[in-house]
Amino acid sequence: MAKRRRTIRRLSGTQLATVKAELLAGKALTHADLIAACGGNGGWRLGAIIHSLSSDKQEPWPIVRRYDGNRRMATYWLAPGFKPGNRQLGLPL
Repeated sequence: MAKRRRTIRRLSGTQLATVKAELLAGKALTHADLIAACGGNGGWRLGAIIHSLSSDKQEPWPIVRRYDGNRRMATYWLAPGFKPGNRQLGLPL
């Protein structure tokens, strides 16, 4: 019997671009969401990506955090009304 090759689904861009696009679309993100978007082969650095966005010196993103459950699973979303300035977002046009 032949082995089935596992198909790995990849993001169309970087994890940073995916996180920015999801937050700007008004979605809430968890590590599980990003891991699923990476097909199980990435997404473990969501906390680091959120930290870098929220602590940006030129334009910090107002990201809201909520920690739930015994394992303190983090959920992140963008504060309402935020629109990034004229900086390059790394998003496809």
